[in-house]
Amino acid sequence: MNLYQIGCRSVLSSAAACLALASTTEAVAASQVLWVAPYGVDTAHCGDRTHQCRSISQAIENASAGATIEVAPGHYGDLNYDGQFDQSGEEHFDPQRGCVVCITKPVRILSLFGATETVIDANNVAKTQQYYYEDAVVHIYADNVTFGTKDHGFTVLNGSDAGILAKEVDYLRISGNIVLKNYRAGMSIQARDSATSVLIADNIAIDNDFGISTRGRAVSVVRNFALGNIVGMAFTDSTVVNNIATANSNEGMILAGRNSTLRDNVMVGNPDAGLDVGIAAGSTISHNTITGSRFGVNVGDTSGETVAVTSSNLYGNDACGLINTSATVAQAANNFWGATSGPGPRPADQVCNYNGSTTIVSPFATTEFPIYHPN
Repeated sequence: MNLYQIGCRSVLSSAAACLALASTTEAVAASQVLWVAPYGVDTAHCGDRTHQCRSISQAIENASAGATIEVAPGHYGDLNYDGQFDQSGEEHFDPQRGCVVCITKPVRILSLFGATETVIDANNVAKTQQYYYEDAVVHIYADNVTFGTKDHGFTVLNGSDAGILAKEVDYLRISGNIVLKNYRAGMSIQARDSATSVLIADNIAIDNDFGISTRGRAVSVVRNFALGNIVGMAFTDSTVVNNIATANSNEGMILAGRNSTLRDNVMVGNPDAGLDVGIAAGSTISHNTITGSRFGVNVGDTSGETVAVTSSNLYGNDACGLINTSATVAQAANNFWGATSGPGPRPADQVCNYNGSTTIVSPFATTEFPIYHPN
């Protein structure tokens, strides 16, 4: 049975759907499909269904713009764990760029069976001269790239800097991946100022310094989960909806930049602050649930601008549901503080003002807001 048959059997639920995929694949010859498998062999012509490539890198090199690369379950990257990338079939580590898989073309790269069965391991290899957020297990240089979809992503691990890195990009989709044990960031994504569509969805970040970090007004961060990182997620000028940050060692989420949206997220058990807010004037911060931290929301240096946190659940935090050290006004009306009487002593959370700060809490909600839960 070839890879096409395996993938069809696994991903599709009916024979009719499988036949439809076959027909579509044949009909759009312009949409080239290349195949990668642990039993493949890298050549300048590999990639068809019976002559799979061994490495994702070789498939990218052989691909035309717009191609789809389907990757079978297996281990990719540093195959013999020696940090050299000189064995046949290993990924084509670029010592100048510092990337193990370098995506330089507009392509779609998908796994057949998902992240739990498809691993790209950098074994902490790095280029000689280190730059902050420059080395990456997977570095995306091109626009119009899809790296993983829900249930068809990759585990990307042991990066000396970032797991997945993209800078100054547009029309990017990164979904269904697990980023694990990458030194600085599991995922660091920056859209160019003129970008229109960058989607980061349905990924899991575990045991990185920063789980997921994004910058850019075109970036939407949706349904991701950050667990056991130093900082779960950090955003600048992004739209952040339906994400969960749990048991990260410092902050659950950090928000900076004007005109961001942070809505319907959950932050639980992050010891420092559930949410750290900096300069965020014009941002919408609402309908979030933040519990189990020392400070639910930490309003820090806002450069004198007013931050508003509304319609959220702020309860079960140890010291303060919201701490304001900004030396200015924070708007925190219509939040539920854990008691019908509003913020105050237990069982409610307190509001703590320092440095001459003021926080407006009235009117306050007397019942809990709905809490986001993934389907």
